[in-house]
Amino acid sequence: MAALNFPARVRFTDTEGRLTPEAVRLLSTLISESGGTLGSVADVFADITATVSDGQFMAGESISQPIDPGFMSEMVFATETTGAPIQAVTPGASPYAYTATQDGALSVQGGTVSLVAFARAGASLTLGLTNGLVQMATGDKVTITYTVAPTINFIPR
Repeated sequence: MAALNFPARVRFTDTEGRLTPEAVRLLSTLISESGGTLGSVADVFADITATVSDGQFMAGESISQPIDPGFMSEMVFATETTGAPIQAVTPGASPYAYTATQDGALSVQGGTVSLVAFARAGASLTLGLTNGLVQMATGDKVTITYTVAPTINFIPR
């Protein structure tokens, strides 16, 4: 990958609201270095270069900027968000009812389960499963009837 060769602090628009030559070059370089867009890079920047081609910057003109080693350290990237950790649930006596305190999924595995029922806003239904995942919103209740306790985990979103 080629170096961006772009100063750390530079205006993206001039006093008339047009992109500066440096901004055009940076955007063009970023798109070409990241594999392009759905169209060609030339098509993407055709309007931009026409906007700034009034003598200040012509497409293909070489702009020389000193490399600033602090450039990359000043870029801020959003961190990937991850959900809360899986929570082990210790079931009480059968039938055991679990009420979700947040959105997520309840995992019911193993044991000898005969019935899994789901309730939301006063309405309930029997699910046709004895093991698996049940998606839950805050306040939903899952009731599990068993003779041998299953392994239960809650997976928050």
